[in-house]
Amino acid sequence: QQQSEDEIADRIRDGMILEAEAANTLMALGAEAVPELMKGLDNPNPLVRRWAANILAGIGPDAQQALPVLTEALSDSDAGVRAAARAAVDEIAG
Repeated sequence: QQQSEDEIADRIRDGMILEAEAANTLMALGAEAVPELMKGLDNPNPLVRRWAANILAGIGPDAQQALPVLTEALSDSDAGVRAAARAAVDEIAG
């Protein structure tokens, strides 16, 4: 049992590292990544929508074209998505 718990913990840790690396790569791409991240805001999974909004916030002013979609996300059914969208709008719009 302990071994399987350790394996699960390793997989979670690996997933978190991969997610962070992907986020850093997308933020480094800047405006080039914005169209795909905008699509992420339409994903049925709220975790994906929140992640996309967070990355757009990390891109900052270079993500101006995402402001209309982020504004729509301010009324998302998920509170986490709404909060991430608000942070992104604030970060992008200044």
